[in-house]
Amino acid sequence: MENKQSIQELTEENYVELAEKVIMELKKEDPIKRKIPQQITTSKIRGLLSSISDIYNDVMVGDAQDLTGKLQYLKVQFVYESGREKVTKNFVEKANILNYLNRINRENRLDDKKKIFLIFEKYMEALVAYHKYYGGE
Repeated sequence: MENKQSIQELTEENYVELAEKVIMELKKEDPIKRKIPQQITTSKIRGLLSSISDIYNDVMVGDAQDLTGKLQYLKVQFVYESGREKVTKNFVEKANILNYLNRINRENRLDDKKKIFLIFEKYMEALVAYHKYYGGE
């Protein structure tokens, strides 16, 4: 399910710019031409973010021993939500969320995995912020 095209690595320096780019691309899409029902809602993105926030809280309090398992389950949640609604699937694909989760899970060292996850969590927050900023409902 991983996208074969090269995706840009999330860093502290670029996650905000990448989030804005994703939202701008989504805003440009013509729902009629592309058969996308409508734009994703801010509340839907916030719902996806809340799943990430639970893991974020564990990481911040030092309870990240089962981070790999939690990230795998998070991936399943994103896949499920994507299967339920085309608009969510479009968002997940454009934002490369599954690819970023795969990259986090490929890290061998727990400290590296936690560091990359924290940037990913900020990226998701930035997606919510830009969606709202550019008029998302």
